[in-house]
Amino acid sequence: MRLGWEFNGDYMYWHVRNVETWKACFRRTVTALRSTAPAVQIDWNMNAHTDKLPGSGRDVWDAYPGDQYVDVVSIDSYDFFPTSVSEKSWDRQCHQRSGLCTVIQFARDHGKKFAVPEWGVVRSEGGGGDNPFYVQ
Repeated sequence: MRLGWEFNGDYMYWHVRNVETWKACFRRTVTALRSTAPAVQIDWNMNAHTDKLPGSGRDVWDAYPGDQYVDVVSIDSYDFFPTSVSEKSWDRQCHQRSGLCTVIQFARDHGKKFAVPEWGVVRSEGGGGDNPFYVQ
């Protein structure tokens, strides 16, 4: 179950406004879910390319609710704002605080599964369009 997905995007009405309140809500929800469905897997999901939480400017990782509340750490990643058009731009983005490489390493370090529930190319303004480099 992917709760509060893309919490670091202000385009989601459930985005983080107050870090401690958001984490407390996440924890209470997980506790309630597990009380009736103990085997449920909880996915903590961020959006790529947004290192700071909207409004507060705090680091995206400040919203992590704790290992006991998370089974899967995931990222939604689109070729959008900015695009990945070369090895250099891919590497720079991958190692951002909210980058794919950083999220993978965090999942490994915390013994969590890793997932990419959403990814794709974007053809609107700011996107890379049909970008074979990104797909590869």
